[in-house]
Amino acid sequence: MVEVGNHSSSQTYTVSGDNLTGDVTVTAPAQFQVSTDNINFSPLLTLPQANGDLIGEPVTIYARFSPTSAGSASGNITHTSPSATTQTVAVSGTGVNPPVTYTWNVDADGDFNDATKWNPNRTAPAINDILVFDGNLLTGTRTISNLPESQMIGQLRLINNASIIFTADADNATLTLDGNVAGVDFEIQSGSTLRLDTTSNDRTIIISITSGETGTIAGTFEARGAAHRLLASDASSLTVSGTVNTLPDFTGNLFGTTNLNSVVCYCETLFDKIQKFGTRPYLNFNSQPFNLQPSTSNL
Repeated sequence: MVEVGNHSSSQTYTVSGDNLTGDVTVTAPAQFQVSTDNINFSPLLTLPQANGDLIGEPVTIYARFSPTSAGSASGNITHTSPSATTQTVAVSGTGVNPPVTYTWNVDADGDFNDATKWNPNRTAPAINDILVFDGNLLTGTRTISNLPESQMIGQLRLINNASIIFTADADNATLTLDGNVAGVDFEIQSGSTLRLDTTSNDRTIIISITSGETGTIAGTFEARGAAHRLLASDASSLTVSGTVNTLPDFTGNLFGTTNLNSVVCYCETLFDKIQKFGTRPYLNFNSQPFNLQPSTSNL
């Protein structure tokens, strides 16, 4: 995913030619560009030949995605030369508009999908949206219900002592953090609390921090009533310096059982570790993807 008006990192391939009767023309499809030096990019290149051979072969071609509008784009980079068979290289990419920050704007419980509860109104959810719960706008703990069955967002942030409960009502819910937005993608600031909870239907909530994304828990993260999960993909991508609690009727392994060392816990002692993560027997440290580190205050 690339923001409109920006460029992706380039990818490369090589071109060679023999018995040519003319130069090779390289043409990129709309919203893609090519280069021979990874500096000067354009939609069209000409590769010269001499005596039937491509000069400098194999020639490295750099290709990048440069979206001018949001949405998926795909096509073929074509390579043509007189009397030669056209060769193609398939390319694709997804353009996204710059991220928009949406803040929960009512001091009340509400439906996650109610566009009017967000400022600005969240009428067209996008994969790089930044969702913020700001304790300065809330006078107490607020329950955000009816999380979507599946939604990709850019960031989820709880700031300024926000206290939020998420519930999934109609279906099990998954929030995936994969919007390629600069900064920490899952953030619970010190003094803020997020609880994954359930109603009588025992629906589960999964928050997934995908590869390339990061998270920090400096406040409190809790799970109650069902097999909720907070999953991180990369090594050391989720850091915990605050408190994690598993509450009654939670089941399973909160951080999953794969992606070893994805969760870094800054703990001083075994007692500190138990205080941070609770003493419930179903939160098993031996099967959790933990990398325990000394407290940052002692480094």
